[in-house]
Amino acid sequence: MLDKPNLKDQVETILKDYPKARNCFTSLWLLYLKRFHPYVFTGHNLLIPSKLLSVPREGHTTRVCALIQHNKNASMKDRYPPTEWGVAKARGFEEESWRFFIASQQPEIKDQLNLV
Repeated sequence: MLDKPNLKDQVETILKDYPKARNCFTSLWLLYLKRFHPYVFTGHNLLIPSKLLSVPREGHTTRVCALIQHNKNASMKDRYPPTEWGVAKARGFEEESWRFFIASQQPEIKDQLNLV
């Protein structure tokens, strides 16, 4: 029997699969809900407020994301840094290592990013 993924594993999945979600905690939470709790949406992608009582709040996914991104012992790849420099700077990333990571480790998204 497979273990049910915990919140950290689920947030990491979203950060890995949706690089732009690294820039906005609300986007991260909504993508998390769509992926792991799709029943909270109607067929028209509207949230059902009463269903939100049974899922982790935005603040929970935000804290998990912050723990992942601020783990100085992890490699840059495992920290899933923001894809926009302004966001990365605000979250305390070192510019040189951030730019090196974006340019060398993720060339498939480099062209989509705001590297200004």
